Amino acid sequence: MAVEKQHPAESSENRPASTDKHTCSGACSSGKPAACPRPVGGQEAEYPGPQLRQALAVAGMSVGCILDGIVIAYSSPAIPSLLAKDSSIQIDHHHASWIGSIHTLGAVLGCIISIPAMDRLGRRGAALYIMSMAYLIGFLLIGAAFNVEMIIIGRFCGGVGLGLTLSITPVYLVEVSSLSIRGMLGVVPPLFTQIGLLATYLSGCWMDWRTLALSGVAIVILFVIFVWIIPESPVYLASKGRFEEAEGTLAQLGRKDDSLRFFKEIQTDLNVFDMTLADSWRQYFDPRIVRPFLSCLALMFFFQATGYNTIIAYSLILFRESGQTIHEHLATGITGGVILLSAMLAIGLAKVTNRKTLLVISSLGTSSSLIILGVYYYLKQEGPLPKWTFVPLLSMLMMITFFMIGFGAVSWTVMAEILPAKVRGHLYPFTVAFTWVCNFGFAKSFVYIQRSIGSYGAFWTYALLTLSGTLFIMKGLPETRNKSSEEIERFFNRLSRKSWSTENVIQQSDIV
Repeated sequence: MAVEKQHPAESSENRPASTDKHTCSGACSSGKPAACPRPVGGQEAEYPGPQLRQALAVAGMSVGCILDGIVIAYSSPAIPSLLAKDSSIQIDHHHASWIGSIHTLGAVLGCIISIPAMDRLGRRGAALYIMSMAYLIGFLLIGAAFNVEMIIIGRFCGGVGLGLTLSITPVYLVEVSSLSIRGMLGVVPPLFTQIGLLATYLSGCWMDWRTLALSGVAIVILFVIFVWIIPESPVYLASKGRFEEAEGTLAQLGRKDDSLRFFKEIQTDLNVFDMTLADSWRQYFDPRIVRPFLSCLALMFFFQATGYNTIIAYSLILFRESGQTIHEHLATGITGGVILLSAMLAIGLAKVTNRKTLLVISSLGTSSSLIILGVYYYLKQEGPLPKWTFVPLLSMLMMITFFMIGFGAVSWTVMAEILPAKVRGHLYPFTVAFTWVCNFGFAKSFVYIQRSIGSYGAFWTYALLTLSGTLFIMKGLPETRNKSSEEIERFFNRLSRKSWSTENVIQQSDIV
C-alpha cells in the first residue's frame, strides 16, 4: 500500500541550505530531544561538524567490532591454554578444531537472524537487544564452562554475535554517512576489529582461556552504552514512514543539506517495494540484482580464501611449529600490533586511493606472502633452518599488512555499495552468511590439511586462490569510490542496451 503521508522533502524544499550548525526545524517535534540544541549562556549550543557527527555514530556502532575481533582471535591463545597439562578442561585436536571453527557457523545463523531483526527493530535496535545478548551469553558460557561442550556452545553464541555485527555495522555505516567520507569511515569497523584482535593477543599472554572470555563481558557493557547513544538509521526510519524522525536524524548527522535528495530516493524505494510478496521476491532474480549479488559472493569467497582469519586463529600454534627463537607470545603481540598499525594506514589510503586499486594490491601482496610462508615450511621438513627462523613472522606481518590495506579495509564497504539500495538490507546478510560458510570450510579443514600434508600445502592453496581472485577484482568489480549508485549500476548493466532505472522497475511492477 502506498504511503499517504506528505513527503517530508516537500515541506523543506524552499528552506535555505543549512550550515554545519544544527538549526531547529519541524523535525524537532519528533520527540527526539537530541536533535534540538540546548541554550547555553543565552545562545544555542553548537554541534560538532557533520563529518565528526557521522564518525561518532559509526564509531559507536563499531564498538561491536572490538567484540568481533575478540571472537575471531580467541582461539589463538585459548587453545594452547586448554591443551596445557594444568588446564581444568582437557581437549584433543578434534576439540581444538571445533573451538577454532564453530564460531563461523554461529556467524551464519547471526546473519540470517539479522534480516528480520533489522527490519523489525532497526539497525540500532538489533545491535542493542540481540547482538549484545549473543556476545554476552557466549562469553558467560565459556567463563562458567565445566566441560568442552560448554566452550563450543559459547563459541557458537559468540559467532552469532559476530554474524550480526558484520551484517548490521556496514549497512548502518552506508546509511548514516555521506558519500564524500564513506570510504574513510568504512575503515573504522575493521580498525576496531583489529583493536579487539590485539587486545586478545596481549591479554592471552597472562590470562587463561576462562579469564580471557570473562574479560569480554566488560566490552559488551561498553557496547550497550555506546549504541544506546547513537541515532537510528534514517533509511530505516523513512522506510517505516517515520519521516520526521528521519529528518531529525539527518540533522543530527549533519546531512540536512542533502535531505531533499535522500527523501526522494527513499520514496522511490518505497514505491518499488509496494508490491505483493511474490512480486517483491521476483525482483531478486532480476539480472540487474543478481549480477552485483554474485559479485559480492565472489569477493567474499576470495576474502576468506586468503586464509587470513584461519592463520590468525592458529597463529600461536604456527609460531611454535616454525622453530623461531623469540617467545611465541611476543610474536603474537607483534602480529597484533602490526594488524592495528596496518588498519590505521588503511584509513589514510582509503581516503586518497581507489578501492579497486587497494584490492588488487592487497590480493597480489597477500598471495606473495603466502607463497614465501609456504616455501619456508616446505624447506623446514628437511631439517631446522636456524638462520631463517625470522621468515614466518616477517611473512605473516607482510601478509597482514597487504590484507588490511585492501581486503580488510574496503571489501565490506564495497560489498554494501554495489548492492542496490532497495535490496541491501535483505541480501547483505546472506552475503555475509556465505562469507562465514567459506570461513568455516577453511578453518575446519586447516588442522586436517596441516596434519596430512603440512602447513605449506595450506599456504600454497590459499596463495593460488588469492591470485585467481586478482583477476576477478580487475574484471568483475566496479570502482565505487565517489561513485553514485547510478554509476555503479551502469557497470553491471554495461552489456544491456538499456540501463536499469528505478522508474523502469516501478513501471514493470505496475504492469504485473
